[in-house]
Amino acid sequence: MANATEFTSGLAPQNRGSDVTIQDKIKRFIVPMGFADGTAEVITDKVFPAKAIVKSVYMDVITAEATGATKTLNAGTDSTSSGDADGFLVGVSVAAIGLVKGTLVDGGVTLGALLFVESGTGADVANAPEADITSGGKAVSWTPGSADWAEFKGNLIVEYEEISSKE
Repeated sequence: MANATEFTSGLAPQNRGSDVTIQDKIKRFIVPMGFADGTAEVITDKVFPAKAIVKSVYMDVITAEATGATKTLNAGTDSTSSGDADGFLVGVSVAAIGLVKGTLVDGGVTLGALLFVESGTGADVANAPEADITSGGKAVSWTPGSADWAEFKGNLIVEYEEISSKE
């Protein structure tokens, strides 16, 4: 059996509660969306806490849009309050049912600029996913691709972590 650590000069081990952090849990907003919600940016009642780290955003298309001229949508934060209306998803298709995520595919990026970082220039451009730390205190929003939608229903799924401040 190992010997206990000996401390010289009168030092003793301490358990400092301030050094122990309970891992913050991932939280989730599920935002119902539908064609009847509007034809411009739809600002939801889902507001991020002041210190939020947005990890990822997905969409669940429950009823596909068949009528609208542009069957894509954008998702982000309320642009009327210094947000980015397409910061999470850009031009993602709602033409088929199922789960949808943003992508960083070259020439077809649909992950919003708040969730990735770009490095390099010209032919050497590379994109990498990155969590967003700028959306604290802002409302989630989404925008239909055109004003003539007639069928679409879905849910926007936003995963985030709330950071608590400790002194």
